[in-house]
Amino acid sequence: IAPTRFAAGIPHKVHEAAAMGIPAVTTNLLAQQLQWDHGKELLSGITVEEFSQQCIRLYRDPQVWSEIREGGLKAVKNDCSNSKFNSSIKLLFS
Repeated sequence: IAPTRFAAGIPHKVHEAAAMGIPAVTTNLLAQQLQWDHGKELLSGITVEEFSQQCIRLYRDPQVWSEIREGGLKAVKNDCSNSKFNSSIKLLFS
């Protein structure tokens, strides 16, 4: 659960959780920073009520847990891969 309201940089706490197979519920801010989609790689909410509803949904629905888990694992594999890192570094220094 990442209820971050203000942030800068890369939300590695969400990457770390997803890499361990733990699905995440985040604020929309973190979802936007990651460029991950609600209902695909994570669940998110804007208001306190929406955020808490998504936490309950994830906890109670094994299918949602599994789908978000798989989406998060794929997203981390893509976003944090060596090839992605190398191409980003090359772009910075070219």
